[in-house]
Amino acid sequence: MGLRQTHYLRMMADGHMMFQPQKDEAANGKTPTPAQFVYSEDLQAAQRIAAAAPGEPDGAVRDADGQEQV
Repeated sequence: MGLRQTHYLRMMADGHMMFQPQKDEAANGKTPTPAQFVYSEDLQAAQRIAAAAPGEPDGAVRDADGQEQV
């Protein structure tokens, strides 16, 4: 086996060890915790504005002031 293959196999073995659960993570039947997404106030405000916007969009690209970009 060449030096290049030895480095590859060592890298794969190390990667396998890194992704194994640690003793404290796998104890007592623990399961992965699902992600909880928290929206910022700015995003919620933007969603409220978008929901309150009248009419259908015309497909134009607009800046923050509502001016159409050319």
